[in-house]
Amino acid sequence: MKKIMFLIGLAFITIFYLSGSFAMAKPRPRPEPTGEPQVIQVVKLTKAPVLDGEVSDWSSVPGNKIKVNPAFIGDEKARYGEGEVLLKVGYLGENVYFLAQWKDSTLNNTHKNFIWDETQKRYRAGKDREDRFIFKFHMSGKYSTSKLAGWASVSDVWHWKAYRSNEAGLAHDKSHIVSNVKIAKSKKHIDQNGKKSGCLVPRTKAIRYINQSATRKKSKT
Repeated sequence: MKKIMFLIGLAFITIFYLSGSFAMAKPRPRPEPTGEPQVIQVVKLTKAPVLDGEVSDWSSVPGNKIKVNPAFIGDEKARYGEGEVLLKVGYLGENVYFLAQWKDSTLNNTHKNFIWDETQKRYRAGKDREDRFIFKFHMSGKYSTSKLAGWASVSDVWHWKAYRSNEAGLAHDKSHIVSNVKIAKSKKHIDQNGKKSGCLVPRTKAIRYINQSATRKKSKT
């Protein structure tokens, strides 16, 4: 197999075990990565892998170990914490294929399921949160692993969701736009410097679809 190398920043992969929250008492932003970006090995495939979540098609493809950390230090709701992703990448023709594996003691494949509230006599959204995985590619501006850094940037995002996209065999292709200038249909956040006008992240985004493995199995480790 022909081998090529891609330079990809360490911050481009994010695991969401359960959705984090920035509402806790003074979590500290993690320092931005320094030094040279990690080199990701990519190989030319002789046959396209079947997108079924099985790893047998990938036995001859070398793996890249990538460390992941919460964007904020001290964020207790970032429950996955520190971890490691084994990433395999191959291409064939105009298509690129990814296999990502990480240890996870639970399989979270429901998201905000409605629960009947007998007291209020109505349904309310539950606290369950799905597993998620993101590829994030820096397009312009000053990139940060946190959308609350106060820096303007645009990133292309491929977002796999265990409940909202996985069953359809898809991942969402969207954009993250962070700006200090008001954007239509955006949500305002307070950045880590306390500026009320710091970050506006659009809630309405153009969503396209890409092929994605349709099976996410619970880790046995």
